[in-house]
Amino acid sequence: GFIGGERLEADLKRARRRKKLFGILNGCDYAGLERQQVTKEELVSLINACLLSWVGDRTRISAAWFFAQRRLQEWAGKKNPDDFVLASVGRLTAQKVSLLEVDVAAGHSALEVMLDVLGEGLYIMVGSGDAEHEEFMTRAMMRHANFLFLQGYSDALAEKLYHFCDLFLMPSSYEPCGISQMLAMRAGKPCLVHRVGGLSDTVKNNKNGFTFVGKSPQEQAQAMLMSLRKILLMRSRQPQKWQKIAQAAADSRFSWDISVAQYLEKLYPDAVPEQAVAPPYSKS
Repeated sequence: GFIGGERLEADLKRARRRKKLFGILNGCDYAGLERQQVTKEELVSLINACLLSWVGDRTRISAAWFFAQRRLQEWAGKKNPDDFVLASVGRLTAQKVSLLEVDVAAGHSALEVMLDVLGEGLYIMVGSGDAEHEEFMTRAMMRHANFLFLQGYSDALAEKLYHFCDLFLMPSSYEPCGISQMLAMRAGKPCLVHRVGGLSDTVKNNKNGFTFVGKSPQEQAQAMLMSLRKILLMRSRQPQKWQKIAQAAADSRFSWDISVAQYLEKLYPDAVPEQAVAPPYSKS
């Protein structure tokens, strides 16, 4: 389960010993982009528009788009407003989604077990990337009515989904920082993340979100599933605690003011005149 630094581990350790290794988080904007109300009808309409746009750019229709249209119609016809919605947005690469493909139970992947755990809930994934991962997600969507894989990307769709979902999932095997979890938290949505890199720095377990960890991919996948089960129970049985964590996610701030000040202070202290250095860190 250890990824390392793509053969740069020794160099990174040497830099740390010399006190020259720094981790600086990404930042995101907040003005006017905080929590919004997005209806199911709005999201369905936008997804349908995206699918039509993606299809229109090709001469052949992808199986992923064909089954996504079917799953979208099925979900649109459901009347239960309390169905839980899990969401992911990002590139489909080994770094981002390999944990979902780990076999955890008699030939069943972590994703398949996750969909069983969700029950009547829905998992919406937006993204594209490596063909083998796209094919895996498409096959899973073909077999499971509660999985909507949207093979493509749209800024507008991603933003609406951050605000609409109940929980954001980011199971990266490694993550230098990450931005999707910040955008979901900005929308007031708790995140379930692998406790690595910048995900560990931004999401605090049972405070403003949820984390999982394990020594091997199998342990990590099992821990992810166990965390999801606990989260679903909390939301149904401890709604006040759930709302408190959601509010803490919304209140978290990862300001560009802080990131820029750290760049100037830690990486380029001799490159910028003293009077040009950014003001003290801001919490806004």
